[in-house]
Amino acid sequence: MNYSSQAELAIEILEAGGFEAYIVGGCLRNILLGKEPNDWDMTTSALPEQTRDIFISAGYKVIETGLKHGTVTVIIDSIPIEITTFRIDGEYSDSRHPDSVAFTRNLKEDLSRRDFTVNAMAYSKKSGLVDLFCGKKDLDNMILRCVGVPTLRFSEDALRILRAFRFSSEYGFTIEQKTKEAIKECSKGLLRISRERIYHELCRMLMGDHASYAASELVSCEVLPFIFEEYKDSYMPPCDILNKLPKILAVRLAAFIVNFKKSDAEKALISLKMSNKDKSEVKLLLSAISTLKDQNENIDVIFARRFIQKYGSLTESAISLAELLRVNVIKIKETVSNAKKDRFPLGIPDLAINGNDVIKLGATGEGVGEILSLLLSDATKDPSVNTRKQLLALAQKYILEKKQ
Repeated sequence: MNYSSQAELAIEILEAGGFEAYIVGGCLRNILLGKEPNDWDMTTSALPEQTRDIFISAGYKVIETGLKHGTVTVIIDSIPIEITTFRIDGEYSDSRHPDSVAFTRNLKEDLSRRDFTVNAMAYSKKSGLVDLFCGKKDLDNMILRCVGVPTLRFSEDALRILRAFRFSSEYGFTIEQKTKEAIKECSKGLLRISRERIYHELCRMLMGDHASYAASELVSCEVLPFIFEEYKDSYMPPCDILNKLPKILAVRLAAFIVNFKKSDAEKALISLKMSNKDKSEVKLLLSAISTLKDQNENIDVIFARRFIQKYGSLTESAISLAELLRVNVIKIKETVSNAKKDRFPLGIPDLAINGNDVIKLGATGEGVGEILSLLLSDATKDPSVNTRKQLLALAQKYILEKKQ
C-alpha cells in the first residue's frame, strides 16, 4: 500500500520504541479508494506523553493537540501527522463529545468506537490491513454501515447522522438499511448540535458529486425537521436537480430551500449561522427565481439590463437554476445574452460622473444618492447618455426640479 513517507517514518519510530502504530480512519479510507488523503491520522499503543517524548527525542516538532484526549501532532518534513493513543470513549452526555476517555492497549477497542466500518480500519507494513468490521468489503461495495449498533453510534454523536449523508455525497456510498433506520430513530439528537457544525456538514453534502442521492436520502430519513425548524412537508427540496447545478455553494443552497415560503427561507438562513456573504447570495438567487416566475412574459432589454445589474455574477446561475425548476427562461436567456453585448453601466460606480460631481452642482445629503440612482436608470434605458457631459446636464435638470 502506498502512503506518505512521513507517515511511514512515524510508524517506524513508534515501532522502534516498542509500540504498535497504524494509519487509520479517513486517510486510510481515501488511500484504499485511490484518493489523496486530506490529512494524516494515526493510532498507537503509546500513551500521549510517550508519543510526545519519543518524537521530541528524535528531533521532531510536537504540538500537544489534546493530551487529555490522547492526541499529539507531529510535524515531519512540514507534514502534520495527528497521532492518537488507542482509547475507549466514555458517555456522550451532550450527543457530541465523550465526557471522558480511557486509554487502552487493545486496537480492537479503539476501532470499535469509530463511526462507520469504512473508517474503522488500520494499517501498518508490519501488520498489514487490520479490518475487524468488514470495512474493506463495504468499501469495495460502496456501502456505508455503522460500526456495531447503529443507534448507539448516533446517540453518542448525533453529528454522525449528517456525516453519513456527507460521505454518501462526496464518495457515492449507499447508506445501509439498518443505518438509515437508526438515523430516523436518532435524528432528534441533532437539536443538541451547534448550528455552525450542522451548516458545515450540510454545505459539504450539497457540494458533493452525489448530492442528489444524499439529499434525497436525508429527506426520506426525515432529518429535515431537525435541520430547519421552518420545514414543512410541503417544502420538498428538488433534490434531483442538485447534481445538474454548478458547484457553487449559494446556488445549491438556494435550490435546497427554494420551495420554502419567503419568510421561512429567511428564518432558515439566519438559523444556519452562515456568513453574511453566503446569506446575501442565497437571498439574491431566491429573489431572482421569484422575479423570473412573475415577469417571464414582460421581459425586454431594459428588464434584462436591470436583472444583470441586480444579480451580477449570479445572473447565469439564477437562470440555470430557474430552468431546472421548469421556469420558462427561453426569452430571458436570449435577452440577457443580447443585453450583455451592450455597454451599459452595471452600477453607480460605472457612471461617467460621481457623487462629488453631483455635490458641486448643488445637491446635498440624501439627494446625492437619489440623483445618482436616477442617472443610473437613465443610462440603463439608454447607454449612450453615459457620458460626462450628458450626465452632468441630466443631474443639473434633476437638481432644479427638486428645488421647484
